[in-house]
Amino acid sequence: MRIDVKSLDWISVRFNEAEAVRRAAVLEARSEKWREALRSKNMPRSAYPLVASLLNESGAYREWDSVFRKHGLTVKVAGVEKVIMEPFSKSGAKCPGGANCNHLLVPCDALVQMNIYPVAP
Repeated sequence: MRIDVKSLDWISVRFNEAEAVRRAAVLEARSEKWREALRSKNMPRSAYPLVASLLNESGAYREWDSVFRKHGLTVKVAGVEKVIMEPFSKSGAKCPGGANCNHLLVPCDALVQMNIYPVAP
């Protein structure tokens, strides 16, 4: 069975790949918006769009995007669900200079929906 990549509109994956978690954690450690969203210990659902935005900004899925670009497509995280948090220290990332990663929580797992678009000319 062959699938035409250009027939795809979206894909759903789990956010639990070590490199993607590290990339996102480093960006979150630098993000004031992220720290504001974490004022409580539990991740509020209202912060889920911020998680999606930070996954895109961090390049968490740049390898996926690279593969799709070979077919004239690009992927973008459209949303996340069921975000699970853990301390930054368990993310495997190095705390970036100037950031305080003590007591910082970052996503370690989630359900991620990526939309697939044609690459703009």
